Amino acid sequence: MKHAMKAALMSALILPGAGQLWLKQWLAGVGFIAAGLILLEKLTSQVMDEANSVVDQVLNGQIGTDLSSLNAQVSQINDSASSGHLGLFFGIIWLVSVIHAYKVGAKRDKQIEQRKALEMGAIFSAAQQKNRR
Repeated sequence: MKHAMKAALMSALILPGAGQLWLKQWLAGVGFIAAGLILLEKLTSQVMDEANSVVDQVLNGQIGTDLSSLNAQVSQINDSASSGHLGLFFGIIWLVSVIHAYKVGAKRDKQIEQRKALEMGAIFSAAQQKNRR
């Protein structure tokens, strides 16, 4: 598997920035990982705060424990929450990480192919010179 595809898959399936680390792009990898983890922590914290708010309202008797009351409260939170923005931003960071890993990997693949072509040319040239003698 080529570097481009492997790095993109690592960033897509493991963690944003994983492909960059595999390609030894330390600064980019750590940057994507830090951004991803910070956004994930903020998103998780916000979701937990909203869930705790609903639980507190149920325990205080402000909303009923029936499914329709809980569903209405959760829908109201979803309509007013900014967690969608955090989730969207997290997805954008993840996608940019995958694209960046692919591009850096493709550049590395091209360099490897050029190096192999030069080596093959040198081998072919040496063989021709040997045959001329």
